[in-house]
Amino acid sequence: MPDRTGDLPLVIGYEWLASGLTAPWYRHFLGSVVIPHATAFGYAIELTEVLSGALLIAAAALLLVRDQRIGRRLNLWIAASTGLAALAGLVLALNFVLANRMGFSPVAADSFDEGVSLDALLVGVQIALLGVALAALARLRVSEGAHRSRARIGKALIQQTQTFRS
Repeated sequence: MPDRTGDLPLVIGYEWLASGLTAPWYRHFLGSVVIPHATAFGYAIELTEVLSGALLIAAAALLLVRDQRIGRRLNLWIAASTGLAALAGLVLALNFVLANRMGFSPVAADSFDEGVSLDALLVGVQIALLGVALAALARLRVSEGAHRSRARIGKALIQQTQTFRS
């Protein structure tokens, strides 16, 4: 049987985090920073949504049509742009949840609601997408480092052979 001693601190930590994130500090931030500059924040949000969506769609299209001939740089670009778009989407989703004073529970509080809080669920989806993108980026960076070290070893072997021949 697996050790489940970490479950209780996880649940308690989640509850403290969720209650702390719905604190009045966000209401103060909205009232003193966002509302006085509502037009600028509106344009920034719209631009971020459009760019994040375009990056995610472009990355998904490239992943769907790619074949073995795509180079490391394009794979790195796909992983980096997916991570960047996921991070921007996560910030947007968190702000939406906090602005509506919702909790982070995936179950809706109102019985006439969807049954699942899609906005809070989107935060989890964005976190998962960011994790996948960062893992792919790390894997590509490691394989690129190995590729570079193999290239250096190959060059050293060629230089060594040329030295022996002369």
